[in-house]
Amino acid sequence: MPYRRVAILGGFGLSLGDGVIGLQALSVAQSVCHFPKPCLFRWQGLGIVDGVYQLASDLADIQALEPDWPPIEAHDLKNNFDQVIDMRDFALNPGFRGVSMIDFFLDKLRVDKERVPSAMKQNDWLARRANPIRPTNLPLDYVLFCPDSSMHLRSIPDKVANKMILYLQEFQTHQIVSQRKHSLPNVTIAERCHSINDLCGLIRHAKAVISTDTAIVHLAAAWSVPCLALFTTHNPEWRVRDYPFCTAIYWPISKLPTALEFSRGPDDIEAAEQNWATRAPLMSKVFADFFVKLQ
Repeated sequence: MPYRRVAILGGFGLSLGDGVIGLQALSVAQSVCHFPKPCLFRWQGLGIVDGVYQLASDLADIQALEPDWPPIEAHDLKNNFDQVIDMRDFALNPGFRGVSMIDFFLDKLRVDKERVPSAMKQNDWLARRANPIRPTNLPLDYVLFCPDSSMHLRSIPDKVANKMILYLQEFQTHQIVSQRKHSLPNVTIAERCHSINDLCGLIRHAKAVISTDTAIVHLAAAWSVPCLALFTTHNPEWRVRDYPFCTAIYWPISKLPTALEFSRGPDDIEAAEQNWATRAPLMSKVFADFFVKLQ
């Protein structure tokens, strides 16, 4: 690696999942290419996401940008760094679509992704650093249900989520713990997680995870927790290709373009909700097959 002083502008994005994957790519780069410890310039005040970067203080020096600071451009950093990698707004980069997220980040770090084995792409950096304490207020054995995504476009509507819980109760005997409040009987509601260690503990100690939120799926992969990941906007290959304990279901929304990152308006939300309603009856067989595999 010809560079000694490296800056990464924008960190690895603003979301939890992006941060987990980006830091895994950085960990790989340091293992296989002697990539130097970079300085990550990133916005702070993002709650649990900030906690992820705090866990990675040995991988990178974190430079938190204050909200009232003037924008920093790549050329502003060139006098102090040998290389500046601009990661801002990568979700809008055409090169980000249609590829595995970990491979995208490895490319940005100038690592030959083809020479990195799949086993090195499973978020073990996090498993080695987090402290996933078992939640004290939950059943000893539970299946975690995560119907909410960081984007409303990908969240499961209430009626469909309730049907899914009934199917879950039919095909397995563990208590259902949900991250959303439900009026159904025999469902435990998880308390809100205020730290990355709390969230990791909730996931790490589940018998299995069912999630439409990819950040939860990435955390489950870190501890090899069996996971059923439900995708509607992105091809699972781009997110969970390297997760051997993950079963992915892809139900694309016919009226929306593939890899749509953000809702463009009410019509997109309506199309997504109609898609979930259409697919809901299929969940009976999906859950039956998933839990048979776990036996």
